[in-house]
Amino acid sequence: MLTPTPNLFALQSFLSCANLDTEDTSSILQMIRKEKEKQVLQLHKYKISGPFQTGKQVYFTTRCPWLPSKKLNRNNYNDIIDELYEHYYGSTNDKKTVREVFERMIKDYEENNKKNHLTLVHYKNDWNKYVVGKGAKWLDKPIGKVLPSQIFDFYNDLTVDNTMLKSTFTNVKTVVNAVFDYAINNDISCIKASEISTKMLKFAQNDDKWKDVYTYEDKKKILSVCEKIKPTVYTKGIELMFCLDIRIGELRALWKEDVNLNAKTIYIGHQMVDRQTDTAYRHPIRVNIMKGGKEAGKRYIPLSDRAIGIINWLNEHYRNSVWLLPNNTGNEPIYTNRFNENLKKVCQKAGVKYFSSHGIRFHNISAMYDAGVSEKEIQRLSGHTTTDMTRHYNKMISDACEDEKIRSILG
Repeated sequence: MLTPTPNLFALQSFLSCANLDTEDTSSILQMIRKEKEKQVLQLHKYKISGPFQTGKQVYFTTRCPWLPSKKLNRNNYNDIIDELYEHYYGSTNDKKTVREVFERMIKDYEENNKKNHLTLVHYKNDWNKYVVGKGAKWLDKPIGKVLPSQIFDFYNDLTVDNTMLKSTFTNVKTVVNAVFDYAINNDISCIKASEISTKMLKFAQNDDKWKDVYTYEDKKKILSVCEKIKPTVYTKGIELMFCLDIRIGELRALWKEDVNLNAKTIYIGHQMVDRQTDTAYRHPIRVNIMKGGKEAGKRYIPLSDRAIGIINWLNEHYRNSVWLLPNNTGNEPIYTNRFNENLKKVCQKAGVKYFSSHGIRFHNISAMYDAGVSEKEIQRLSGHTTTDMTRHYNKMISDACEDEKIRSILG
């Protein structure tokens, strides 16, 4: 096994030890990349060819006898260099920085569709804003040398002035945990960051953005507008969502075969998620994995007469599509952003404050609580795994005064 040149060791050591700003860090990383490439090309005498466009961009090199195919294919030139470097100089896993592991994780998840597109967007945004943006001191250290106390100190610095919401902190902690878990799952020795206790940290008072949701009067006005204007798949979708305890991703995923008009039920067993494909950066895919990855999310919901009337209208007007709520081509379902755009317009016509499709879900769950439906049944109909989550959706949606009822109970 060969030994990397002193130049590369010096650069890597400098990167992990020095207090560098973002620009200097970027320069050092580029120098490391060039030094790696130089060392590889001195040993691997065969041409690295590409890129070739074959659905995905491809680079390749031949004469790799340690591989069954004798040929190394990758989507990225730097990945070819990294694999050749590991072959000639041995594993560099123990020297990978936290930043490098994060980038490798994101690349792996994007190329192999291992995570929802929006999840990865949130990962990258939270990472760049807080871990990179706040200058985590361990960011460019070898991940195997990062200590629990260093991660905790970073968390403490984020929350020391009590201005960060707990939900924001949870998002940051989630992506940090994901990076260290990814390292462990790929045989890179490091701490398990998820075991670091953060119970003693203090957070900002959390304002409930869903304190106000659609009231009964709001619902009445919205449905009245939907009935009066020219009907479309989106206005009917709005009406139908008020009839079902359902998420927007589940509503979009409905096929006509999910409806049983004889039993007056609809099966919720799929959701729409965004995935990167060979032809699209963000493409909607229907999956049978429910929110949170729990089987409990799959359920049957009873249909009201109003819901059945809406479904009959949709079946009549969109006969040639498998989707219950198809887009204008019939080949895909309606779009979330278009749904909310239409809902906003309807709210404006109705003189009602707009709360998005999620506000409809809050209303429906709250209405079931008001009607006396058992909490366990509401939890089942909502597809929640815990009653705590179901309770989170229970809001005040009636202006009716119940003073007399309270007097009779407490009298």
